[in-house]
Amino acid sequence: MQQWQFLLYGITGNLAKIKILPALAQFVELNKEQVKINLIGYSRSKADLDEINKILNDRTPGGAHNLNSVQLIQGEYDDINFYHQTIAALGPDDRLMVYLALPPSTFLGFLQNSCPYSRYPIDIIMEKPFGGSPEEAIELLSIVDACKLHQRVHFFDHYLFKNAAILQFDDINNIQKLLKGQNIQSLTIKMLEAVGAGTRAGFYDQTGAIKDMWVHFVSLLQNSLKLIEQSPIHFLNRTHWNSLQLGQYQSYRKETEILNSTTETFFDLSGIFDSNAKVRFVSGKSLEVKETSINITLETVTLDWNLTDSRLRILDNLNQKTLLVVNFSGQNQDHTNLFVDLLNSNFEHFVDSTSIIDIWKEWQKVENLRQNSQQELNFYDQAYSVI
Repeated sequence: MQQWQFLLYGITGNLAKIKILPALAQFVELNKEQVKINLIGYSRSKADLDEINKILNDRTPGGAHNLNSVQLIQGEYDDINFYHQTIAALGPDDRLMVYLALPPSTFLGFLQNSCPYSRYPIDIIMEKPFGGSPEEAIELLSIVDACKLHQRVHFFDHYLFKNAAILQFDDINNIQKLLKGQNIQSLTIKMLEAVGAGTRAGFYDQTGAIKDMWVHFVSLLQNSLKLIEQSPIHFLNRTHWNSLQLGQYQSYRKETEILNSTTETFFDLSGIFDSNAKVRFVSGKSLEVKETSINITLETVTLDWNLTDSRLRILDNLNQKTLLVVNFSGQNQDHTNLFVDLLNSNFEHFVDSTSIIDIWKEWQKVENLRQNSQQELNFYDQAYSVI
């Protein structure tokens, strides 16, 4: 049985409360014969033990979570003493999981503090966007290289861990047979949300929809293009972006209390791949619809992958006959799947560190289009007809 010391930085934050803690409770309930977890929650503001236990209990059948213990620590994120003490206290059978539910600006300092521990049983989980800028990403990865932390640091995008994003080996083989040797005619990815910025307003207004969703976009590209044995970065390198529409939902400024905000909450990005295939990426908030989907039209067939409906179909273009259907099952949250992969030391669904700089370079092309075209915001009601 594995024993985890689970150090969760930012336990009072929205990400921890809505995603990480419920998934951790579900994970340990489903795997209590294989793992024991001592949760150590670290935060700058004081955490409420009763609130944390309630979140954990609410996600557990029977109403009593199966974590071994819950400990809460208050301190500054640049205080390295507690981190060093936690590592020094690890037992011979302990595995330290460090989850950074923190702003990307804190990642560099944390990696520097982790430099002496490249040979320790430590797993450090970092969520996208993997730095706040291309320059930060380069510096972050240089520390990973210099400190030999490649086996310790795992770059996590929850879209790669959704149940409806994980194809089984047999399904991949069957789909690849139907798509083999065909050229892309068009590709559309939609990531539409019914909710607004909500409690993420402070972070979101500094980021905007394009930067916020870009890694997710590349992740969905990665999952779908591997079915026709293409690299997402190679695909983006050969895509010329030529159209960008930006929007902001009407109540955004009032909700965020940033009355002069020019941050986009919606974008519609279009381009051309290899001179003839149309590419479109659409994403936005507060649209009164929730949909994550990938549609790739090839020469004779179309791949229609709807992650929201948990279904993938291959259609014959000539008569619209369905050639193959994959229905995804399972109730696991994406973060629960993350913990299952960590339990099994399966790292295939994480973002490859070697692709992170390329992801940022491709984002920069879109940012250049935005700056050169000087796009004005289109203020929209929740029901946005362009999608």
